[in-house]
Amino acid sequence: MTSSNDQNGKTKRFSRGARFVVRSFLGSDTDLLRRLLTLGLVAGAELEVLNVAPLGDPIQFRTGGYHLSLRASELENLRLESINTNLPD
Repeated sequence: MTSSNDQNGKTKRFSRGARFVVRSFLGSDTDLLRRLLTLGLVAGAELEVLNVAPLGDPIQFRTGGYHLSLRASELENLRLESINTNLPD
């Protein structure tokens, strides 16, 4: 299942089973940054997409042995790199 476009029209390419690694953080919202770090989303953390809501938001991930749901607005603050070798971009 592939998510739809977000409200800004940017295509989100999160499909069930896709895997990503957190490379860095974007933006200047220190409260959100602190929350994401507390949740274990540090640079180098791996995320696997488990489920995508019907309208593409939120997205459920597996990371660090637990499940985590993030909104598209929260994901915009993360620079993610795909680590799938068998899935098309």
